[in-house]
Amino acid sequence: MGRRLRSRCVQACLLGLWVLAVAIPVQAQSPAEIQQAVDAAYAKYRTLKEGKNADYIPALAKINPDLFGIALVTTDGKVYIAGDVKTPVSIQSISKVFTMAQVIQEQGTESVEKRIGVDATGARFNSIIAVEGVRTVAGTGAPEMNPLVNPGAISATSMVTGPSSDAVWQKIIGFHNEAAGRQLSVLQDVYKSESDTNQRNQAIGALMLAYGYIKTDWQQAVDLYTRQCSIGVNAQDLATMAATLAAGGRNPVTGKQVVDTAKVPSVLAVMSTAGLYDDSGKWLYHTGLPAKSGVGGGIIAVSPGKFGIAVVSPPLDDAGNSVRAQRAIADISNALGGNPYAPAKQTVLVSAEPAKTSFEIYGFAMLDVGQNFTQIDPDWFDTLRLTRLPSFEDQFGEDNSTFMGVRQSRLGFRSSTQTGIGELKTIFEFELFGTGVDSGQTTFRLRHAWGELGKLGAGQYWSPFTDPDVFPNSLEYWGPTGLPWFRNVQLRYTAISTDKSNLILALERPGASGDQGVYADRIELQGIRARFPLPDFAAAYKYTGDWGHVRTAGILRRINWDDTLDDAFDLSGDATGWGWNVSSVLKPSENDALRMQFTVGEGVQNEMNDSPIDIGIENNFSNPVTPIVGKPIPIVAISIFLDHTWNERFSSAVGYSWQDNDNTDAQAADSFKTGHYALGNLLYYPAPNVMFGGEFQWGRRENFADGFSSDGVKLQFSFKYNFSWKLGG
Repeated sequence: MGRRLRSRCVQACLLGLWVLAVAIPVQAQSPAEIQQAVDAAYAKYRTLKEGKNADYIPALAKINPDLFGIALVTTDGKVYIAGDVKTPVSIQSISKVFTMAQVIQEQGTESVEKRIGVDATGARFNSIIAVEGVRTVAGTGAPEMNPLVNPGAISATSMVTGPSSDAVWQKIIGFHNEAAGRQLSVLQDVYKSESDTNQRNQAIGALMLAYGYIKTDWQQAVDLYTRQCSIGVNAQDLATMAATLAAGGRNPVTGKQVVDTAKVPSVLAVMSTAGLYDDSGKWLYHTGLPAKSGVGGGIIAVSPGKFGIAVVSPPLDDAGNSVRAQRAIADISNALGGNPYAPAKQTVLVSAEPAKTSFEIYGFAMLDVGQNFTQIDPDWFDTLRLTRLPSFEDQFGEDNSTFMGVRQSRLGFRSSTQTGIGELKTIFEFELFGTGVDSGQTTFRLRHAWGELGKLGAGQYWSPFTDPDVFPNSLEYWGPTGLPWFRNVQLRYTAISTDKSNLILALERPGASGDQGVYADRIELQGIRARFPLPDFAAAYKYTGDWGHVRTAGILRRINWDDTLDDAFDLSGDATGWGWNVSSVLKPSENDALRMQFTVGEGVQNEMNDSPIDIGIENNFSNPVTPIVGKPIPIVAISIFLDHTWNERFSSAVGYSWQDNDNTDAQAADSFKTGHYALGNLLYYPAPNVMFGGEFQWGRRENFADGFSSDGVKLQFSFKYNFSWKLGG
C-alpha cells in the first residue's frame, strides 16, 4: 500500500471513529469518575523523576522540572484539573498542529498535502538530511514529509498569508487564541533564547526555499515559526485546544467554530502518524489517541467526540516527549475509554453538539465589621470617603463608633450566546450599596447593564477612562482617592483587540457638577441650569506583555450652564473638561502585582473615585454683567499599591493614594482640596471561594482656605463567601 493511500485510510478511519463516538448511544461517566481518573494519574506520577529538561534551548533548561499539571476538557466544555495547570510553558512543537490546521482551514486539505506532504519522514524532527533526501510520491508530486517535523512546520508557517510579517503573526496568534479560548502571548525569554540558538532551523529554512517548499521569505518564516513555538500556554490552555479538535473544530468553552468539522480528521491523521517524534507509532499502538508533544514539556491528546487532554511536565525521554505526560494521559484514557479504536469500552463524556449558550449566576455575600476611631458622615459609615470626612471640628459628633454591614454583597448574571456574526455577551450586576438619595441604605444598586456583540458594546459599564485592574485587593469599599473610577452609560467600539494591544473608543453619557461657593445664598444663582450639548468622548489604549500591562486613557467633555433668570446679569457660560491618565500593573515576581496610576485634568472630578465638584466659581468683578464665572477645576492624582501573595492561603495589599484640586478663588474656605489615603491588610483564604481578612485604613481631608484638616482612622474585618452557578457553555 502506498504512503498516500495509507494517509487517506487513516483520515477516513478517524472521521468514521469521530462520527461513531458522537453517534453511538453509550453510557456516560459522571464528573466524579472523570475527576477521579485525573486525580489518580496525578497522584501516581507526581513523584516520578525520570527524564530531563530540554537543554538545546537554554531557556527550557531553567524551567522547574517538578512542574506537573493535568487538564481534561470534555467536548461540552467541562474542565477537570489536577496539579499546576496555570503556570505557563512555551508551546513549542504543539503549535505545529494549529498552524497546520490554520492552513488547512484557509486553503484546504490538499494545500498541505501537495506543498509539504503528510507522511512520516523516518528521520529526526529537525533533520537536515530529511530535506535533501525527501522523495515525492509517485504520480502525485506530493513530498514524503509532514507539517509536524521542523522542515514541514516552517513551510506551513510560510503558507499563512498576509501583507506583512506583523499581519501574518496576528493571524497565527489569533488562531491559537481562538483554539485556547483566551488571549495568549509570547514568552519573550524563550523567544530570545530560541532566536539565539536556531541556526539549524535557519539552515532548514534556506534549504526548503531552495527545494521549492517555501515560496516566500524563508527568514521571515523561520522567525515566525520561532515566535509561534515561544507562545506561553498552561495545561488548561492546551487541554482546551485539544478539546477543540475533539469537538469537531468547535471550541467547547467559547462555542466558536475554529476549524470546519470536515477538516479536523486531516489534522488528527497527521497527529496520529507523526505527533510524538520517533515514538509516534509506539504511542498510537498503545493508546490509539492522536497526540502532539513539545519539548517545553507539554503533550496534547485527542479522543474524538469525547475530550481533549493535556499534561505539562518538562522532563523528557530520549525521543523528546514528556515522561510523566505520556504515562498520565495513557492511564486517564484507559480509565475513561478514550481509545477510539476500542468501541467496546466506549463511554460518552459529552453531547455531540457543544452548547452554544451559557448563563451564569454569580456574586458573593460579604460582611464588614469594624471601628471608626474618628468621625465620618453617618451615611458613609462603612467607607473611607475622604470627601465625607468632617470639614469642620466635630461636624459629625464624637469620635469612635462601631459599624457592621453587608452592603458590599453582590449579585450578577452574565450570558454568552453564539450568533452568526460573533459572540453576544451580556452582563447585569447589582450590589447592595445605596448612594445618592439612598445613601446609608442597604438596597439594590445597579453596577453593570451591558451587552457586547463583536466590536460593539452598549449599556452601563466601566468608562474607558477607568482601568479596573489598578484597584488594590483591599477590603474598604470606596477605594483609593486618586483613581478614576466610574461606571457610565456608553456606546463603545473596540478598534483593536489582539493578544497584546487593545484600543477602545466610547461616547458616554455627559455629566458634571458645579459649586456656587461663597455666593450659594444669592438669588441670582438660583436660575443656573446645566446643559450638555455633546456626549463625553473617552478612549483608552492598553499594551500587555508577560511583565504586566501599561494603559493610557483620555476623556474630553463639553459643559454648558444657562442663566434662566431675567435680571441684570448674564451668568451663562461654558467650559471644556479634559483628562488624561496612565496606569500600569507590573509583575516583578509571580507573587507580586504593583498597581499604579497617574491622572491629570480639568473638570473631570465626577470621573474620579472620590472627588468634589467639576466646575468652581471664580470672581470676575471687572465685568458688571458677568461678575462671576465658572471654571473647570484642575486636578492631579496618583495611586500606587502592591498586592503580594504569601502562599495559597494568605495575601496582603499595601499602598497610598493622593489627589489635589486647584480650587477657584470664590469657592468656600471649607471646600475639599487635598486627600490622602493609605491602607494595609492581611487576607486569609481557608477554602476556595472563602476569604477572611483584616485591614487598617487611614485617610486625611485638607480644606481649601481655612487651614482645617481631618483624619479618618479605621480598622475593618471582612468575611466574604463567593458563589457561582453556570448552565451551558
